[in-house]
Amino acid sequence: MTVLLAFLLSNPTILAVGAGMIGAAGAWMHGRLTGAKAERLNQIATGAKTTTEERADR
Repeated sequence: MTVLLAFLLSNPTILAVGAGMIGAAGAWMHGRLTGAKAERLNQIATGAKTTTEERADR
């Protein structure tokens, strides 16, 4: 087990692929969180317009 771990940590190609996978996963999660935040803000803005329009109709 130690030999396998030593091989994986000393091989620059495996380290680069692993770092690329972690970076891609991080960018994907960041994009999902940013998109979700934008959608929430959009729904709040749409809800605020609807509430304002309903008050104007009274």
